[in-house]
Amino acid sequence: ATPVLGFLHRGVEKLAEETIQRVISLEEKILELQKFLQEKVERAFSELVAGAREKVEVIVSFLALLELAKQKLITVEQKQLFDDIKIRKII
Repeated sequence: ATPVLGFLHRGVEKLAEETIQRVISLEEKILELQKFLQEKVERAFSELVAGAREKVEVIVSFLALLELAKQKLITVEQKQLFDDIKIRKII
C-alpha cells in the first residue's frame, strides 16, 4: 500500500472508532437529574457531572438542567461568575 492509502486507511479506522461512542439523550439526562434530586432537595451541578467521561455529557447535563428550570421543576442559582451552580428541586 502506498503511504497515502495507508494514511487514509488509518483515518477511516479512527473515524469508525469515534462514531461508535455512546449517544447520550437529553431525555435520559433529564430523568437522571430528577432521580439525582430525589436524594436531596439541593445539589451542586459539579456533583451531577462528577462522573462525566466526555465534554458532551457535561453539555447535555447542562441542557437538561435548563429544560427543567424552564418547566419550573427546579430553580438554579449561581452566586458569582464561575461558582458552582446550585440546583434546587421545587416541592
